Amino acid sequence: MDPRKKARLEAAGFRFGDAADFLGEADCDYKVIGLLPHHPKVSLLDKAHLGDDHETTHLIVLSIPTGEQHMNKEEELLAFLHEHVFDPILTSPVASNSLKTGVRLTITRLQQRDAAGMLQYYWSAVIGTEKSTAFARQMREEGFTRFEEIIEDFRDRFNDRWLRS
Repeated sequence: MDPRKKARLEAAGFRFGDAADFLGEADCDYKVIGLLPHHPKVSLLDKAHLGDDHETTHLIVLSIPTGEQHMNKEEELLAFLHEHVFDPILTSPVASNSLKTGVRLTITRLQQRDAAGMLQYYWSAVIGTEKSTAFARQMREEGFTRFEEIIEDFRDRFNDRWLRS
């Protein structure tokens, strides 16, 4: 994690460490992985309030089996979007409530689709619908990364070969 980002989060009341630090267990298979409020493989352990709007942001712990862990395609795609687009907004003390609500709605819509449907949803949003262009404009005005700004990484990673694999 970027040290500046970590310092800002600590100043806002977040704590960092491994599961033993939070659960008091010396030997466990958990690792704190960051702030992923809606990641499909996480469980909530701790809450911290940011800003005056009292939006709840969660410190997340992911259970990691001792063996190799694999995400399915939907989880992989959502994790990428959480990291690059969603979580910076959801964990921001300065993002507007309407922007956070829009992100949560987008996540919900994506979770209702299979991997192919998620890809179609992403590309439709980039091409632009009436709602998606207004939402992208709001994201840009508030200083956050939009789908349009991660196109190259997204296209390289989530292509037809990935979908068929």
